[in-house]
Amino acid sequence: PVILGPSMPDSMLEDAKQADDLQAFNYCVSSPSKTGWTDAKIKEATIAVSKGREAHFRMLAKEGKAYFTQDLVDKWLRVAATAGAVMMLPRLISEHDANANWKDEKGRSILHHAVRARQHAVVEELLN
Repeated sequence: PVILGPSMPDSMLEDAKQADDLQAFNYCVSSPSKTGWTDAKIKEATIAVSKGREAHFRMLAKEGKAYFTQDLVDKWLRVAATAGAVMMLPRLISEHDANANWKDEKGRSILHHAVRARQHAVVEELLN
């Protein structure tokens, strides 16, 4: 399996470096044993979410939805909110049952993460 580090293909490593929420990104890519999906597929889906690549995520979701855990989908919602991927929010919430009221270990909500990341369009979407 591909791991985050020097052995990762350069393009994926570059996308990982550009992810706005590296903590959530690293959680998502470090949890293959919790999901049954390969770490490479989790990375690919996480990058698709962070970049707002709906078509790519839709293709991956069709292939691997059976492996999506609630925790993983909620983490992807956090990644989308902090990265400003507004169009991913409704897909994650309505199609994959992401919890819009999810809170991290410090009690911060998705809205809180969006505000901290200065993602005004995401804040507006979450409030509407």
